[in-house]
Formats: sequence, C-alpha cells, structure tokens
Amino acid sequence: MKESNTTSTRATADASRPIRRRKFLKATGAGAITAAFAGCTGNGDGNGGGNGDGGNGGTDGGGGTTTGQTMSGPIKIGLLAPLRNISLGRSYEQAGLLLEKQINDGGGLLGADVEVIIKDSEYNASTAREKYRELILQDEVDVTFGIIGSESMQVIFDEIASNQQIFITSGTGDVEFSKRIHDDYDRYKYIFRSHQAGVTQGLNLARIHEKLAQDEGITSVALLQEDIQGYAANGEVFRANIPDGVSIEVDEKFAAGTEDYRPLLEQASRADVDFTWMWSSQTGATMINQWSRMQPNFGLGGVAISATDPNFGKNVEGAESFLGMIPGCVATYQPTELTTQFQEQHMEMFDELPPFYTGYTTYDAIWTWVQAVREAGTIEVDPVITALEENEFEGTQGVVDYLGPDEDADNDDPQFPHDPRYGEDYVIPPGYQWRTVDGEPTQVITWPPKFAEGSYEWPEWVSR
Repeated sequence: MKESNTTSTRATADASRPIRRRKFLKATGAGAITAAFAGCTGNGDGNGGGNGDGGNGGTDGGGGTTTGQTMSGPIKIGLLAPLRNISLGRSYEQAGLLLEKQINDGGGLLGADVEVIIKDSEYNASTAREKYRELILQDEVDVTFGIIGSESMQVIFDEIASNQQIFITSGTGDVEFSKRIHDDYDRYKYIFRSHQAGVTQGLNLARIHEKLAQDEGITSVALLQEDIQGYAANGEVFRANIPDGVSIEVDEKFAAGTEDYRPLLEQASRADVDFTWMWSSQTGATMINQWSRMQPNFGLGGVAISATDPNFGKNVEGAESFLGMIPGCVATYQPTELTTQFQEQHMEMFDELPPFYTGYTTYDAIWTWVQAVREAGTIEVDPVITALEENEFEGTQGVVDYLGPDEDADNDDPQFPHDPRYGEDYVIPPGYQWRTVDGEPTQVITWPPKFAEGSYEWPEWVSR
C-alpha cells in the first residue's frame, strides 16, 4: 500500500465496547486532504467490481498499513442528490465532486480511480427509487450515498438490504430505520447514517431551549411543526424535554409546502408567548420573512434547513435574529481541522462555501467509507462494514464513530445503530443565530458551549 499521510492511532478502549478503535485523523498542512487519499496497492487479484478476494486486508496494528486487493477501476460511487438545481441538491453534488477530485489527485483508491455518478432524486420518493435502481442496475455502482427525506429512504430501504450493498444516507433522520438495523442486523447491516437521527436532533434542540429559557427567563412557547415523518421523533423528544416552568401555549402542525404562516404566527402572538419554535424542511424562509414583517413580541428559532445556506442572511428578509439548529455544520462552525480544510477547498473549487448542511454530511459519508475501504484493503462489503463499525474517522462534523448493532434505539439515550456517536468529542450539531457582525450577516455559534461565540440576542422589535 502506498503510505498515507493520515495519522492512525489506537483509541482508548471503552470498557463497555472491548473492540475499540483505530482512529483515522486527518493530516495537517497544505494538501493534507488529498494526501490522505493516496492510493493503496497490494497483491490481491481484484477485478474492479468488488469481487477480489480481499483476503490480505488488515493492518499491522501500529502504523495502519493496509494490504489487500488492487483494483483495475474505476470504483463507482453512486450519489442521490435531491433537487440539484438549488442549493439543497447542489451541496450533495459538490461534496461528491470535490471528493472525487481529491481521491483521484491523491493516487486513487486501492490503485484505481473513482467515478462519482450523481442522480437527481428530486426530493420525491418514487423518483428516489427509480434513480437508486438506475445506479444499481444500469451504472453498476459499488456503493451508494445521499438522499433526503424519510419517505424517500423508506421506499429503498428493503431494496438496499436485498442488494446487499452499503448505503450511507446523509439527509434522513427517521429512527425507525435504526430500530430495523438493531432488530434485524443481518438483513439491514448495509445501511448507515452520517449524521444524527431526528431523536438526537430533537434532544439537542431541547438543550438549546433549556439554556435559552434559563438565561432569558422564557416561560411560554409556541411549537409549529411541519407534518412530515422526518420531524415526528424530533418534535416528540423536544416536547418531552420542555423545562419545568415553561408552558406550551400553542402546539400546531402544518402541511409540507405551506406558504402562509401568518395565521399560525398570529395565534402565537395572541397567546403572548415568549418564543416560538419551528420545524420546516422546505418553506422555513417564508415563515421567517413573515415573522419579521409582522414583528410579533416573541423570538423565533428551530429547524429551518434553508437557513444553513451561507447566503441566507443576505437573501432572506428576516433572517436577522433567527435562532437555528441543524445537523452537520454551518459556515462558521469548525469543530475539526478537516472542517476548515473542506471549506477552503470547496471555496477554491466552486467559488462558494458548502451551500447546505448536507454538503458536510455527504462529504463525511463518502470520506468515512473511503477510509474504511483503505483499512479493509478491499471494497468487499462485509470487511468494509466491519471497518466502519470498528474505527473512528475525523470528519467535518467532528469525530465520526459509527455505533454497532448492540445499541438500543432508545429515545432517552439517543445512540442508535450505525449512526455517529453523539457528544462534544464526537459529532454534535451547532446551534447558531443569524446576526450582523461588522456589517455582514453571520451565523454566530451559540451552542454547544465548547464552541459558542456568543449568546442569544433578541430581535430589536421584541420588548423584554
């Protein structure tokens, strides 16, 4: 194998999990990401389709040197990117193309170039199934990534299991998928998620709310939640963790694609709440606009996925003062050195920062698979699954440590099979507030405390 500049060290053993863990940490300095993908060569007889014997894969236990199959290539990576004509899907596409360039510039993978094949799933369940089948049957990809929306993931979940090919989703949060992996591991072991489940997101949002309520004396809230499956567990856990002394005065769900939020906002205003929390996947910018134009006497925050766009503050009236939380990252959140390097190289290649949080989660999904392949010395599925489960990978969101099948799907302890381990030393999503800093709209990190750059500031029209 061609030696990589990526440092490999043994993680401290966890008493409850005796098989722990080689940690793949990125190298520092110029060109480090590309160097980390330096191609591996070995003495296998792989045919480029993932059918090499892989029998020599392994590590020396100290330096991380891997031997295994040499690929004739290309190794085909399938990526389902929804709505590629807008920032949502563009973030998937750009992450895939950047990684393709980095891998190939670094000498390839197992001695072969990689080819990223991108399909637009259109944020639609039936289209997602059609495009997934195209990747598998027509393009004959070796691994698949991407997708957003629990409904889209649901329609291909059993097909992934039947195809017995790894799929790492970077945009769905439904914990039911995790429960199925836990309950029927042999069938569903191929499926991973590169960010936190909805339950974990809901718990993190509740922690942000708890701190905000304590710091700012919030005693009443309104909850406005888009009625989609992906937010069901998120909202449930948030409600279960409302602090003592805080009352829910308004609790409403709205249809996906809602454009007129004024009746809901007026209902919250009549209830005289201190703060309104929202969950919106598509039209959150519209709610934020209407809130700022109405200027009701309450703050607004929650999950509006479009608010992660670095240009959101310039393009959306009312972005100022919105308090957001999202999986992945935003432009001002840099939990690892890889985050910074990813942002810099993304800017260099595309003349923009990652336009959506899914750029980070998609990059981490592919990055961790590539590193697991290097560790296993093969693209054969079972050895790569083992490498994904038994190693830690420094990613753009933090240290990605995919949990094993023994983790129970428990809302009170949101650590789920084949999700990243949650925590400040692992993957933790940022809370942020859009504010003007030196004349520029900026996402100021307010949570977790380890990375906070400031505290919440009320909109100028709110009387406190």
